[in-house]
Formats: sequence, structure tokens, C-alpha cells
Amino acid sequence: MIFTGSSALSLELNVDAARRTTKEIVFPMNFSEYLMLKYGLTLQENTSESIMGLIFHSNDDLFVEKAILKETELIKKLLSLKLKKPIENEWDDFVCFNGFPFTLNMTQTESHEKIYNMVERVVEKDVFSIQSFNTDTRNTVFRILSFLALQPPGGTSDAKLSKYLGVSPTLVQ
Repeated sequence: MIFTGSSALSLELNVDAARRTTKEIVFPMNFSEYLMLKYGLTLQENTSESIMGLIFHSNDDLFVEKAILKETELIKKLLSLKLKKPIENEWDDFVCFNGFPFTLNMTQTESHEKIYNMVERVVEKDVFSIQSFNTDTRNTVFRILSFLALQPPGGTSDAKLSKYLGVSPTLVQ
């Protein structure tokens, strides 16, 4: 059986059930999976490893040669596809609103609404099933999520976050 969302959270909080379950985290798609589902593009095995090898071993001719072969193959495949827009725009779409499989055939607005509703349900149901909060705290949770979503990668301290939101560091924690 597969349990997701609030059902999975309830199982995790139940000590007896938690001992008898296996948890498998499912992540959003990566760009290769996006291209495969949207256009049927399949990349040769070990493409990611070749790219990482090139990054970390760029002085090694063998890695460079493998990466060039992978790049040539990828360019041929991309050119043979009937992309609706340049690959850079596909990347932008993927990053901004097509990272989940259910968004593939949605407009940008539909995708944003669906993802927002999903986040809202998590805050409304899942977070509040763990601990009871008042309405002000609910709004603060949304503000924290918005703040974190708009931050560049790196550390954001509780103190910085609480100062920005005008709430106590204890509430942020």
C-alpha cells in the first residue's frame, strides 16, 4: 500500500505503524525526466555521471572525451525534437512551474494554483495535525514559506527570519 500526504503523516506519528512501514521519499522530477515525459526524449545512461566527471575531472582527457560524446548525442536528440520553444525556455518553465509530473499539461497559472493549493493543504491539515496553532501562527507559517522560497541558496538564520517577519525567534523555531 502507498500512503501520501496527511495519511502518511498520521502513520509516521503512530509508533506502532511507524515500526512496520518503509518510507520512500519521492522527489519532484529532474530536467531529464521532464524532457522524457513531455517529449519522449531519453538520454543515454550515465549522462549525469559524464557531466559530473567533466566538472570534477576536466583535466582528464577521458572524461572530456566522454562528455563531448554525450553532448553531441544530446544536441542531435534535442534538434530532432519538435520543441514548442527554445530549450532555455523549456528549462525556465521546468524550474518555475513544471517540476511536478501533474503540471506537464497545465498552463503556468493552473500549475501555480495547483502547487499553491497543495502547499496550503499541507499547512492547513498536516502542520496543524502535528501541533495546534492559532490563526496568526498559520499566517506566519505562510510568510516563512514565502520568505524561504524567495531566498537564494545559503543559510538563513532564525534571527534574520524573525526580524524580517517581525515575530519572535521562538515562534520561527
